[in-house]
Amino acid sequence: MKKQLLLLALLASAFLPAWSQMESPVQWTFEARPVSADEVDLVFEAAIQEGWKTYSPKQSYGEDALGPVPIGIFFDESSHFSMAGELQEAGKRKEAQEPLFDNLTVAYYTGKAVFTQRVKVADFNKPITGYVESMACNEEMCLPPSAEDFSFSLNAGQDADQAAPTQAPTAALPAF
Repeated sequence: MKKQLLLLALLASAFLPAWSQMESPVQWTFEARPVSADEVDLVFEAAIQEGWKTYSPKQSYGEDALGPVPIGIFFDESSHFSMAGELQEAGKRKEAQEPLFDNLTVAYYTGKAVFTQRVKVADFNKPITGYVESMACNEEMCLPPSAEDFSFSLNAGQDADQAAPTQAPTAALPAF
């Protein structure tokens, strides 16, 4: 009996690290794009694995509804930058009833989503930091919300004319 329990414990411990290190179906990349001498677009791009979706920051259901956790972009407080406008979102945004949440109507993205926040920068020598929180679901289950830290190192010497063009936003909402 002891040998069987030991074997069971060894097998469980072999698979547990793989489960706990399961890669998220939403992968984030971050880019700073200069716009003018004192403004920068901070771009947050989500690559969403096929069969998965993540939820738009802008939802029509209220805070009291039991629904998925929408994407949140949270900035560390600092006096060296300020928001210049609302968070823009672009991508294949869809609205539908979500069976995993009692058919609550939700807005979500599949494939790819891009969020852009313009900021006015007072000191380009300090990074802009924070984290993105997102939740992913497929047809059968939802993963707990996960967070990914970001840090934008700004280059004061970069000319706005050298910046890559920003993608046209499709909807506006306040930054979180």
